[in-house]
Amino acid sequence: MELAIDGTILDANPTFLEWVGADHGDVLGRELTSFVEEGHVAEATARIADDRTTGPEGSRSLTVKLLHTEGESRAVLISWRREGDRIFVAIFDATKREEFETRIAREHTLASRQERRLNLLLRSAVGFADAMDEATLAEELAAAAKDAYSATSASVLVLDDSGQVTVSASAGSAEFMSNAEGVSLSDQALQLRTVMTIPDIAEEPLVPPAVAQVLTSAGVRGLLVAPISHESQQRGLLAVFFDHVRPFDGEAAPLAAALTRQAGQVIARIELTNQLHRAAMLDEITGLPNRRLFEEQVQRSSQSDELVGVAFIDLDGFKAVNDTLGHDVGDRVLREVAVRIQSVVRERDSVARFGGDEFVAVWTVPDEDAARLIAERIREAVARPYDLPVDLPISASIGLAISRAHAAPEAADRLVRVADHAMYSAKSDGGNRVVVSAG
Repeated sequence: MELAIDGTILDANPTFLEWVGADHGDVLGRELTSFVEEGHVAEATARIADDRTTGPEGSRSLTVKLLHTEGESRAVLISWRREGDRIFVAIFDATKREEFETRIAREHTLASRQERRLNLLLRSAVGFADAMDEATLAEELAAAAKDAYSATSASVLVLDDSGQVTVSASAGSAEFMSNAEGVSLSDQALQLRTVMTIPDIAEEPLVPPAVAQVLTSAGVRGLLVAPISHESQQRGLLAVFFDHVRPFDGEAAPLAAALTRQAGQVIARIELTNQLHRAAMLDEITGLPNRRLFEEQVQRSSQSDELVGVAFIDLDGFKAVNDTLGHDVGDRVLREVAVRIQSVVRERDSVARFGGDEFVAVWTVPDEDAARLIAERIREAVARPYDLPVDLPISASIGLAISRAHAAPEAADRLVRVADHAMYSAKSDGGNRVVVSAG
């Protein structure tokens, strides 16, 4: 087709007329840009009407949308060249080119998202791997989720085997979280098995009205909730909050599933590590702390401002049980002794098996009389009859050390040694008695 220097149409071929849905007479005298989709008019005007170049070097091209009179549009490539006071224009159908470019752009966007997701998951994997406890893991997951979704805040709940929340952590706007304080998720949310994305809570029928009201009052509009599980066992919940309506694309749910899957695996690893640690720290016969764990507990107790009492307990007559009735019965007696000692002391106090028929207990008390009273109660508890096929009396020789020893860790070891020496004195004096030595 041919244009005047001001961009008006001087002549047009049948193909152009078909593409714009007009007759030859209808297009003559009109500017070519009047048939161009509005978003492309400015550029087309600048590039065609204002292009003053001439000659072969003056050839130009531009991709625009050509409008049909019925409202449809067609992607076309316009190539033009000015000669004197005329502009000669060739227009080519660029539909397939547009489709190709659109597909390339879509694939590039998808690749960028996937790369970002992969980088996020790699960073999270490193952060999660460094977590040595569930609280740290929960903090890492909340921070990662908030960053991944550019959310207002994110919260993580970790559940124990009974489904009770044991750990919670949040990341996000302090003001928002202050407003959301006290917001609880429903039991249905804690039992989720798949990721749920909610662009607008006010428009989501699956959210219970009471929960929706509380969340909305806290400033929440959009919400993503994902279960944390491992081997089909529910281990927690990730909730990501938005203070605005938040549309979610197809990558939102898979990303949340990948993050929570990583977190579930780490929770399982932390629990296994803790189980192995506890097993290494517990006596396999009585279930009491072993010497190593007990020494750690004594060190903590020795830092108390109260008096600390340490009792070293050695069983009288136990060797006869082992020799006469065998080690299985002996182990049963040891378990019974452990239960009896624990029944006397408080839950916060520590009891351990030191090996053989020796036990140690530590407690904090307000005065020496209270410490002596506890030791005497332990002695009385151990001396009660046992359900044995042969009447073999069992009692306890107890050495008791009392001190206000909260200055240094080595004070704990010293108290145990003092109690041990006092126990030997009790044993030398005939057993079944408490001997006190001031620490």
